[in-house]
Amino acid sequence: MDARSKYVQLASKWEEKSNIPMALLGLVYLGTYTAQVLNKENLTLVYQLEIVSVALWVVFAADVLIRLIFSKNVKAFVKSSWLEILALTLPFLRVLRVFRAVIGLRGIKGFVKNRVNATAAYVVMLVPLTWFTGGIAVLDAESNSPDAIISTLREALWWSLATITTVGYGDKYPTTIEGQLVAAVLMLTGIALFSAGAGMFASWILADKKKS
Repeated sequence: MDARSKYVQLASKWEEKSNIPMALLGLVYLGTYTAQVLNKENLTLVYQLEIVSVALWVVFAADVLIRLIFSKNVKAFVKSSWLEILALTLPFLRVLRVFRAVIGLRGIKGFVKNRVNATAAYVVMLVPLTWFTGGIAVLDAESNSPDAIISTLREALWWSLATITTVGYGDKYPTTIEGQLVAAVLMLTGIALFSAGAGMFASWILADKKKS
């Protein structure tokens, strides 16, 4: 066995063993960001939590880099892990960093092997995760605006729920550019998630009819 094959094998074992720990770290990251947003007045605490956030990002980035470099097929890796890569590289704005918590969904890989079941599990997990992260992100974006209509966690979560389900009552809406950017991400994600859910439900109905 050559050196490359050994590294590929080690990377495969690393991914298998690190699924659950990385999922837990994703939740820790979300909790850290949430605490930062809800305790903005405590500058010392916010600074300490920012250090934790950066440290977690370094761990996430190192994990993805290791699996990318030593993957059997780089193209296949990017195709299967595009959400993790996007979450790590795209959100340079603070309000979008919260979406890095989706890296925690890696833990699902250790429990489901079937692609259809994996997709269903991702959708089920992404809906509440996107709802909560969207609410926290918009609250962070709007917290420094004097014209903000969304000023509490309850209002932010209500707005996020109305947005992700594409209902859009219009009673609450972001007034800042950052908040509107969060809204755009949430709208697109909501459409994608519920479209995927509807597609899987239709497939299940059709499959059930064929069996009968």
